[in-house]
Order: sequence, then C-alpha cells, then structure tokens
Amino acid sequence: MTALRHLSLALLCWAVAQAAKYDLYHAASIDLPDVTPDKVVVETGRLGSSPQLPQPAPSQQVQLLQKQGVTRSEKKRQQVTLVLVVSQSSSDTLPRLLASLARWRENSVRELLLVVPRAEKRSFETLFSKRMHGSVWDAWMKHSDAKLFKEYIHVWFQARFPVRTVAEEDVLPEERELEALVPQDEKAEPGGQGVRKRMDMLLRIGIAKHVTTEFYVTLKKNVVATRSFGYSDFVTAAGKARVQGEKHFGQHPERYQAAAAVLKATNCVPLAEDPVLGVTPAVVPTKVARGLMSTLPGLWAGELGQQTWDVVLMKLLNTTTHEKHEWAERTNLWNEYSLLYVSSCAQGIRDEIFQKPAAIDTVGLYSIAHDDAAIAGSFSGDSHSRPVFVVASDDMAPELASRDLLQFIAGRRGSLRGA
Repeated sequence: MTALRHLSLALLCWAVAQAAKYDLYHAASIDLPDVTPDKVVVETGRLGSSPQLPQPAPSQQVQLLQKQGVTRSEKKRQQVTLVLVVSQSSSDTLPRLLASLARWRENSVRELLLVVPRAEKRSFETLFSKRMHGSVWDAWMKHSDAKLFKEYIHVWFQARFPVRTVAEEDVLPEERELEALVPQDEKAEPGGQGVRKRMDMLLRIGIAKHVTTEFYVTLKKNVVATRSFGYSDFVTAAGKARVQGEKHFGQHPERYQAAAAVLKATNCVPLAEDPVLGVTPAVVPTKVARGLMSTLPGLWAGELGQQTWDVVLMKLLNTTTHEKHEWAERTNLWNEYSLLYVSSCAQGIRDEIFQKPAAIDTVGLYSIAHDDAAIAGSFSGDSHSRPVFVVASDDMAPELASRDLLQFIAGRRGSLRGA
C-alpha cells in the first residue's frame, strides 16, 4: 500500500512537471515579436530545484565580438533607426527600398519607423504580417509592376528586420491645425514648398520622440541603398553624425539664414566654405531634434504666446510680417536640416555631435541621379568609393525613378525596362 502511494505520488509529480513545462513553453510562445535573432533576449534561471540547462556555445559572431571587446549592449547601441514618411499613394517604390535595405544592411539597423496617416496605419501594419494583406498590398497587386513588387518583397523577407508604424497624428497631434497655418503662397507649388513637403519636414523632426537610438537616418520614397552599410557609414568612430558635405553658399544659403532667424542664433550661421547636411537622406542626432522641440516654444513665447514647437514653425512661415526685411532675416525659408544643424550650434553641441567640416570625406551619404543610366551607375565601382544611397531626382520621369533594379539589389536579373 505504501509502495502504491509512493508510485501514485511520483506519477502526480511527473504530471505536474509536464504540465508546468507545457505551460512554460506556451507562455513563452505567445505574442513574441516577429523579429530577427539580434532582437531576441534570452534569460536563463532556475525553476525550483531543477538543474539549470546547459547553454549553447556562443555563435562565431558573438565570439568574435567578445574577442574584440564588444559587448552585446555595445553592439545594440551601435545601431541606427531608419525613418520613412510614407502614405499609400506614395508607396509604389516602397518594395524596392525595403529590398535594398534588407539586402545591404549589416546588423546596424534597430528598426524602420514608418510614419503614416492614422487612417492607413492598420493597412501598413498588416503589410508586414506573414499574410501580406490589406489595402496597400491590394494596391500593389493591381499595379502594372505587381510581379516585380513580389520579387522585391521576396528579397525583403529573406533578411527582414523590425518595422514599426507610427501615425502622423502621434508625431504631430495638431496636424490639421498646422495645415491650416500654411500661408497661401506656400501652398501654391511650384512657387512654395507645398503643404505636404512642409508637413514631412516637421514629421522628420518630431519623430525623434519615438526613436530609441542615439541617431536616426531619414529616408524618402525615391531612395535606394546601393551597397552594404554598417553603423560606421552613418556615425564616426568618435560618435559624430556623418554629414553629406554640401557647400553652404552653393546649396541654398537662405535655409541656414532662415534657421538662424527662427532660432534667434545669428552667430550659428555656417561659414560660406563649410560643408553642411544637404537633404534627405541625412543622419540626425536624436538629442538635437529633441532639444530643438523643447527650446523653440520659449524663444517665441513673447511674440506668439505659448505654442508648441511645430505651431511656432508654421506661424513663422507667414512672410507678410517680413516684407520690409532683408531675405536673411526672414523665417520662412528653413528646412528640417538647416534647423537641426543650426540648433545643434545653438545648443552648444554641434562640434561634438556632427562631423567638423575638415573631417568630412568626399564620398558623402548619397548621390543624386538625374537619369536612368545614373541610377544604374550608382551600383558600379568599388563599394567603399561610392555613397550608401542613390536618390532619384524629383525632376525624373516616374517610370525612370521607379526603375527595376532587381538585378543590382538581389543579384539576379529581373525584367529591366529597356534591357
């Protein structure tokens, strides 16, 4: 009887242990993020008096990092966030961009933040699920290049990395009010920047609130990665953001004069010979963008009252109060990068957070292609002697700007137009 009782007790303990293992397994399997291995954190420990399971040997990559004295936390810190402002109507080049990023990144990307209209947020989220559905996907499948889009998405899924969608309204809560503040002469393209462009500029600054890395890299729909890129392509060994290196007075000096007027920092206008940020793509130090947002309202509280940073910028677009001023005093000619660069000076951290002019190399972050041949040519030559990105210029015909680059991105020939 005693033996039977002991046997029953042993069977009961075994059943409880099996149930615990089952529950533990399923608890660990629920709602796990669908991410790449470098995003998974494994924690070990003891369950009751059970012996700790032997841990697998570190991977070759981890062993190499350990030999070099690089810890996992340092490796994680040496990542950037990619940022793209996009909508369904402008997403026709997104498959190509995604494929190029997945193909060429070297574990240097923490995540891609897609800033989208709130009404389209769900559609973009489902786009990156395993089922690939939603209105964005449906629109792609009705496109004349649907077959090509599928090829690009296939490349993306081979080496995808985390994507997070953020609603525009969560970046700029007063978005509708901001659009109403855009002056009429700004709305009339080509004379003005246009409402959409101005909103995109603000979004590239405001997204800093959602970024979890020290630096983020802004992208736009007509950008393509042309070669392998790592953290050092965006941030120097000294921890400074790499700068495109456009010459100040050769590339829109009014933008920097206007930024200095907006920030009331006329002593921070770059010198005529100083290379500056340029346009998108650009490397943005997260703390500079956050500093800009926090200090701007106080600079104009006397003239405009208590306003948020984005409302201040939009109200300063109104040129009517500046008709008697010289152009250098006007506050309506800024763009996001002139504001960020001048703001870093006003915050007293420009030289510690951006490359100094003398240290800027000649390669740059991007090249601008004005024709089909120039885009294809961006993939040729020594990879270290060419920029990370090529940008199809705004004056290119849409069919050229959306050229099939599958053979360069995936290493296999697609259906190149004119090939």
